[in-house]
Amino acid sequence: SVGWTRSLLPMTFALAVLAGVGVDALIRSERVRDWQWTGAGFGVAGVALAALYVGSTGDLSAVDRSIRARSFLWPLVEVVVGLGVAFGSVLVYRRVGGGRVSSARRFRLGAGNGAGVALLVCETAFLITAGAPLWSSSATFFTPTPAVSALQQDVGSSLVGWGPNPSYFCYGLGVHPDVNDVFAIHELAMYDPMVPRSYFSAFESLTHRSAGNPAGNDYCPALTTVSQARQYGVAYILEVAGVAGPKGTTLVGRLGDEDLYHVPGSYPATVTPLQADGSLPPDNAVGVPVAVTHPNPARWAMVTDVTTPQVLRLRLTDVPGWHASLDGKPLALESYGGVMLQARIPPGRHQVELHYWPTTFSVGLVLCVLSVVGLATALVVDGVRRKRRALQP
Repeated sequence: SVGWTRSLLPMTFALAVLAGVGVDALIRSERVRDWQWTGAGFGVAGVALAALYVGSTGDLSAVDRSIRARSFLWPLVEVVVGLGVAFGSVLVYRRVGGGRVSSARRFRLGAGNGAGVALLVCETAFLITAGAPLWSSSATFFTPTPAVSALQQDVGSSLVGWGPNPSYFCYGLGVHPDVNDVFAIHELAMYDPMVPRSYFSAFESLTHRSAGNPAGNDYCPALTTVSQARQYGVAYILEVAGVAGPKGTTLVGRLGDEDLYHVPGSYPATVTPLQADGSLPPDNAVGVPVAVTHPNPARWAMVTDVTTPQVLRLRLTDVPGWHASLDGKPLALESYGGVMLQARIPPGRHQVELHYWPTTFSVGLVLCVLSVVGLATALVVDGVRRKRRALQP
């Protein structure tokens, strides 16, 4: 079903392009017949819609019947608007006549533009209301359960991981990965079609166990040791009630039907001495914590104060776009643990900053500006040409 849903996107784009070409041709047309055919098309759509509505609903529950009934609302609105626009355009085109030909032509073209705007506004309203059901636009906020509130208070901004989950794969512990951000709880878990494959391969290389279900876009690694938790910067681990946490963790308390354990020595940023030959220490080497500030989501700032060359390890996803500086000068970033970032730090006290700005985003902005300028120029040129044609006898 996911593949089917995704395959609809390019088809929808192609239909949108065809619709744009069709509307453009329609509003330029001065023939009454074109608008009559448009009205007939909306009429056929209305008949088909009515047939679907009165058809058998099968053995649907009351909730499903309500959802089905509401799903016909916007198609009905679009049919009514389409019929109204087509009927009004036909009346205008039939009644406008006499006098100067150029005046009648300008009036018809103006009516066509108005009809096109009406159709566009209707479709835009439908897409916004039906295609953007954002939680953030709701008039009411999610109500946290007592267990969720207690989890928020106990972990703060720390990263929370999961222990082995004997119930449903990935979603038996903590807050569902689709909802955890609503409650400002940071979990080492996600459901996202864009999750990097390296998330899974890195964890499997570390533990020789699966980190979830790559085919289903479910990333939910089960942490069984303190060393694993520290490597990922996980400060707390949730376990099923009554199940002991990894050796070395301490029980914080019971939250609902789950137990919360604290992982000592786990931080989002640490410094670890380089080895005698100058090479990087093992990925699971214990480090000293470094305080991190987040002025905004696209920036990390910290101060390192070490007496020997060290490696600064950041529990920050290694994706293209992160740039680092040391005392204002560029600092090279390296991959850590297959999915995170690290950088070599010289002795002394230094200001380290990271900011996120992908090069492709800059390219996209340039292309966007060029597209807007090109479209605006095309509209102006087209408008001038149409005005000249309209003034011709």
